[in-house]
Amino acid sequence: MELSYWCVPDLDVIEITKDNKIIAYEIKGVRKRKNSPKWSSFYEGTGQTLAYLNLPYVTEKEPKTFDKFSGGAFDFVYLVLARDKIEFKEYEKRIFHLLPIGVIFAIPNGEFKIVKDAPQNPTQSKEAKRHFLNNL
Repeated sequence: MELSYWCVPDLDVIEITKDNKIIAYEIKGVRKRKNSPKWSSFYEGTGQTLAYLNLPYVTEKEPKTFDKFSGGAFDFVYLVLARDKIEFKEYEKRIFHLLPIGVIFAIPNGEFKIVKDAPQNPTQSKEAKRHFLNNL
């Protein structure tokens, strides 16, 4: 059986913990704009992070299947946003609390702060996770 793995959009970072939790991170950094920093915007990366909930797609050539598992392998997904300070505004909280993703702010002094814990991935497939761990 020949398998292919699709990760579209591409994954920035995958962490596998000692207890086999699989955590995916989408990272949005700071850009320079006219000699001043342009910090990650509120929605930047949200769509990509939501797509991680269903990744990776595992396909078989014979029999031809597009998605061998109905659900993703990751236990948790996080959006990491570069910010000038750790400040989680109310309008951001209202939206991000509706989404099944976690949010981390990264500030210039190197500090990372989880401002919203990621819930368990609601679309996770235990079979996809097992397959992913067995085929690293």
